[in-house]
This record gives sequence, structure tokens and C-alpha cells, in this order.
Amino acid sequence: MTKTLIDWSKPIETIDGYPVTYKGPVSGTDRFKVEIPSGTPTLTGEPRKTLAGGQEYSADGTHFYGHDQNIRNVPAVPAFDPTKPVETRDGRKARILCTDKKGAKKYPVVALIEDEDGDEDEATYTPEGHFFDDGSEDPRDLVNVAPKDERFFVLYVHPEAGDHNHLPVHEVSKGDWRLATEPGRLGLKVIFQDGSPVSAELTPAAT
Repeated sequence: MTKTLIDWSKPIETIDGYPVTYKGPVSGTDRFKVEIPSGTPTLTGEPRKTLAGGQEYSADGTHFYGHDQNIRNVPAVPAFDPTKPVETRDGRKARILCTDKKGAKKYPVVALIEDEDGDEDEATYTPEGHFFDDGSEDPRDLVNVAPKDERFFVLYVHPEAGDHNHLPVHEVSKGDWRLATEPGRLGLKVIFQDGSPVSAELTPAAT
């Protein structure tokens, strides 16, 4: 298996996301020296009390002596794609109206942003989804959000209500969800995002 090598010219962090500083190669070796700030967790999870200024790493980011956090390059942030679902950076619902507003060279993206009352306000953005054209982060920026996927399940409230071919919880198509209306069964709708459940609702099945 080919190992991914660290690009020492780009930002580096520990494997759990804490920034570190590259200090240069270790003379006469194929190792590299990294400075780890105080407060960064050690292998045991305890925050280190002092700066670790001379930690040595192999080219693939493995701690050479094996007694400290491994490191990696900071993952690249995916480019903003206005054709995919979006929300504001602070989590408000948003929908894009157009990406080519006439006469708006800096802010050609027009979007509707939902407020806490459910009303929508219009705002304009750069092609990268930024609220300001200097690229600085702002809570009002647009960011892509993973699409949500609905999945449907039948819950057998009483084991005897199911047959021998079904588990107590059985995933079904939305069209077959009507099975949940039978005695001893409930319908469950689960919303998944990025492969993980984000909400669930016990709901009467469609008839």
C-alpha cells in the first residue's frame, strides 16, 4: 500500500485537526522537525502543558518514535458549487435564484435566505459564495450542504406481529410503507445526511 507523503510547503495539522508548524528537515536524516503548540492533545488525549518544539516525523507524517500524534496536510476545502444544495455558514436555509446577475461583476450570485420567522430575504454573493469580495469568512456566506436522503422503516412493536422472514425493524420502500398501518406496526421515517441519521419521525404510513 502506497503511503501519502506530507507536502511540507502546505499547512499541516495533527490527525485530529490541531495546527502544527513545520520547522525544517533534521540534518543528516530523512526525518522532519515539527513544532506542536501547548494545549494540543497528546496520544493519551491529555492537553500538553508545554510547547513541543522538536518532534521528529517521517515523510508520511508518522511520528518517528511513535509516542506522539501523527500529522497530515490540512484537507483541502471543496470548491463552492452553486448547482448543489446550499445553506449559510451559520446554518440558515438558502436557495440560489441565479449565478449571472446582470451588471454585478463582483456579486453575480443571487440567493434567498430564510430567517427565523420562515421569511426569505434576498442577498448577493461572489462566485465562490462569499458575502464579502475579499474572501473573508462570514456567517452569511453560502456553503454547500450534503443532500438529505429519506429512508422508511416498519417497526414491529410486538415481535409476534412480524413474520419469520422479517426483523423487528425492516426497511421498506416508500410505496410499501403502508404495511405500518397493520396492527402492531409503526412507520418510521429517518433523514440521513452524509450517511448519518440527522432526524427521525414516527409517522402514520401512507395508505
